[in-house]
Amino acid sequence: MSNLKLNKIERRVVIICMLINSFALFVNEFELQGKMKNCSRIFTNEGDKNEYSPHQFYPFVDFINSDNCFNGIFTRYDSDEFFVYTIIIFGIIFIKKVW
Repeated sequence: MSNLKLNKIERRVVIICMLINSFALFVNEFELQGKMKNCSRIFTNEGDKNEYSPHQFYPFVDFINSDNCFNGIFTRYDSDEFFVYTIIIFGIIFIKKVW
């Protein structure tokens, strides 16, 4: 079990990745948009939750809508993506240690 401890660099990578992952979920759950001068949004697009389709998994989403407006960096990012990316973040670190 001692080989499962994270060193300083691995801890920092996990913390930074989880902060970005948590920020993306937070921005979408509370619908923070960060509107720009034109119709574009910085973080999310209004109405993301109503327009969900199963084939839209982040980062394979439409960042530009039909009006040529930017939908946001974390558009359509929800709990499914959060859990998948959390498993990937910890999986990469710990599978390397167990292997």
